[in-house]
Amino acid sequence: MEKYAHIHEYGRDILYPYSRFFPSNHLLFKTKNTDRKLESLLGLKLLSDLLLKIDSQQKLEDIQYEPNGKPYFPDADLYFSIAHSQGMVLVSLEEHPVGIDLEFSQPRSFTMPEIYLNSQLLTFTGQDNWINAWVHQEAALKMFGWNDLRCCQMIIWDSAKKGNFKGHPFHIQEIKVHVDYYAAKCSEQTGQCAV
Repeated sequence: MEKYAHIHEYGRDILYPYSRFFPSNHLLFKTKNTDRKLESLLGLKLLSDLLLKIDSQQKLEDIQYEPNGKPYFPDADLYFSIAHSQGMVLVSLEEHPVGIDLEFSQPRSFTMPEIYLNSQLLTFTGQDNWINAWVHQEAALKMFGWNDLRCCQMIIWDSAKKGNFKGHPFHIQEIKVHVDYYAAKCSEQTGQCAV
């Protein structure tokens, strides 16, 4: 299940208390960009809302971080992913591994070094839709916990919405958030899923 919101929908007094759930060495405390801080805080606020919605016993205090920075709930069958871009925040909470990504969809030229965007995926989306390819790739990398963009070349794409990473098949689902944003969710491929 997903939930999204824009930082301008919440006052700082609502969001700043969520900073206590981040470890003291988190990037949140190093950035000077106030909007980026608010996006991170809103991500936890939305995650908290989803946990309440499903009446989960998990709390934000339970979140731990893998060495690569990926947050997770230990000893739980709940997985989450948080993405933010230009003030918009998207959170997904699932009972299976999940990765999401979100980008503001303003037109921009393709300036990405090829090493950071899977060339096979680009053949499916086309270079004109490289933002879509970027979001699909980021969602997949986030699901698998990779934060090194050079790992993108290790993904084998069967189409723009299906692929395999180190023997683990996955599928991509596009998420409608707002007309100005493009978002996608990556989940493990199961026998019942046909994308």
